[in-house]
Amino acid sequence: MKVLILTYYWPPAGGPGVQRWLKFCKYLPENGIDPIVITVKEQEATWPIRDAKLLDQVSDQIKIHSTSTFEPFELYLKTSGKKQVPYSGFANEEKKENFISKLAKFIRGNFFLPDARKGWNSFAYKKAMELLSQQEISAVISTGPPHSTHLIAKKLKRKTGIKWIADFRDPWTDIYYYKQMYPTLLSTYIDKRMERKVLRNSDVVLGSSPYLTELLSQKIKGDTSKFRFMPNGYDEEDFPNPRPEFERFSIVYAGTIGKIYPCHSLVDALLQLAERNTQWTFKLFGKADEEMHQLFGRLGELGFQAFGHIEHSLITKRMAEAEILLLVIPDQDPNQGIIPGKLFEYIGSGRKILGIGPVQCDAAKIVTETQSGRFFDYNDTAGIRQYLETFEQEKTSESKQGGFNTSKYLRQNQAIELAKILKTMQK
Repeated sequence: MKVLILTYYWPPAGGPGVQRWLKFCKYLPENGIDPIVITVKEQEATWPIRDAKLLDQVSDQIKIHSTSTFEPFELYLKTSGKKQVPYSGFANEEKKENFISKLAKFIRGNFFLPDARKGWNSFAYKKAMELLSQQEISAVISTGPPHSTHLIAKKLKRKTGIKWIADFRDPWTDIYYYKQMYPTLLSTYIDKRMERKVLRNSDVVLGSSPYLTELLSQKIKGDTSKFRFMPNGYDEEDFPNPRPEFERFSIVYAGTIGKIYPCHSLVDALLQLAERNTQWTFKLFGKADEEMHQLFGRLGELGFQAFGHIEHSLITKRMAEAEILLLVIPDQDPNQGIIPGKLFEYIGSGRKILGIGPVQCDAAKIVTETQSGRFFDYNDTAGIRQYLETFEQEKTSESKQGGFNTSKYLRQNQAIELAKILKTMQK
C-alpha cells in the first residue's frame, strides 16, 4: 500500500518537527505501508535548524521528491534586520522589538495566510498530481505546521477523491504565539475558515496531544470519531546501549528556550542548594534568547554551560548522560495541550524529568503516567529544591532508570497504529 506524505520539514532540516514523520517512514514499511515523501528542496527551504546527520536515518526504501518553493523570508530578514529565520514561538527573537520588527510580524500574520511557507504549495501540488497519475497511491497525509501544507492535500482530495489524513503536530489558530503576529479580525476569520475546511474535508485528523485532538474536534459539527490522538515517541535505536553512567548533579535541557519559558524558580532553587555546597550544573543544548542567558548566568561559570544546537544523534547521548532532564511548558495560553517532542526522548533516555508548567497539562499527565519524574508550577521554588535534594541522596544511576512501561510511545508501535488507521480507511 503506497501513501503520499506531504511534509515541509525533512532531513537535512533539524529540530523536533522532523522527527515525527522521519520515524513513521522508518517503521511503516515493516507494516506493509510504502511511504512516498514530497518535501522542499534543501537549497530553497527556510528551515531555522539544520541537521545533516539525520539523512543517515532516511531509509533507501523511502522515495523522496523535493520541489522548489517561493517564500518571503528573505524579505522578512531584510526588513526586520534579523539574521535568522524565526524559531517556533519566536524564541530566537529578543524581548524588545522595534517598529520594523513588529511590522514584519504583522505582514507575516496578515498577508501570508495561513503562513509564510504557502509559496511551496503550487510546486508540491504539481508533483503530487504527477505521482498520483503515475502510481497507485491509496492515501495522502499532510502534516503541519506549516499548516499551509494541509491546503495542498485538501486540493488533492477535491480533485481526485483520495483518502486524506491531516496531521496536527501543533495547533493552527490556537497556537500560543498566534497573537504575536498581530492578526486583524479579518485575518483571523480567514484563518479559522481555512482551518475548519481542512477539518471537515479530511478523512482522519491526528492530534499530537489529547487536548489538541479535543480542541480540533470541537471546531466542526457532526461525527468526531475521525479525530485520533497520535502522540510523538522515541526510538530506542537513537540511544546508546547500554545507557552510560550519569553525571552527578547535572541538569540538561535540549531545544529552544525563550522568555515565555519561566525558569526563575529552578535558578533560585539551584542557588539555594549552592549555598549548602551542592553545585549543580545546568547544561543547555539549543537556542536561548538574551533574557534566558542572563537568568542562567546567575548560576556562574560552573553552574551554567551553553552549547548551542548539536545534531540529534549527539543530543540523545547527552540526555542519557544527565542526572535530570528539564522540561518547560511555555507560560502563555493555551498551553494545556503542549507536549514537546523531546518529552518522549527524555522518557526513552531513562533519566528522571523535572517539569515546569501547569501541573494538570497533558505533558504533566504523561510524566505522571510513566512515573518518569515530577512537574512543578512556575513559581514552586521550594518544591523544585526539595525534588533536587532527593537526588543528592542517590548513589547509583540504576535508581534513575525507568522500570515503567512506555511501550506505547515507541516509534515502532506508533507506526503499527498508524498502519492500522491507513488500512481501515481503504475498507
